[in-house]
Amino acid sequence: MPLSALALVIAAALLHALWNVAAKKACGNHHFVLMSAVLVTLVWAPAGVWVALDELGRWGWREWSLVWASGFAHLLYFNVLLKGYRVSDLRWSTRWRVAPAPC
Repeated sequence: MPLSALALVIAAALLHALWNVAAKKACGNHHFVLMSAVLVTLVWAPAGVWVALDELGRWGWREWSLVWASGFAHLLYFNVLLKGYRVSDLRWSTRWRVAPAPC
């Protein structure tokens, strides 16, 4: 495996863990879902448009409905995930107990 691929996997794992901790500290707030979705859109939408600039003109209602359905599914997933963060505690390990963060 190239070193760059390993670095990307480690960076993705660290970002994922950071997002989980931030979500738990936000107590599963719906505003966190909204801000996460807005941030992801602002970061990736320009790159997506730039890469697919030639293709976007050919997209019809089916392709755009899939984009909207994907966005809705992601928001639903984030809301269910954050509901889990609201009702449960986040333990760093099952071996060593960590005080749960109050919500």
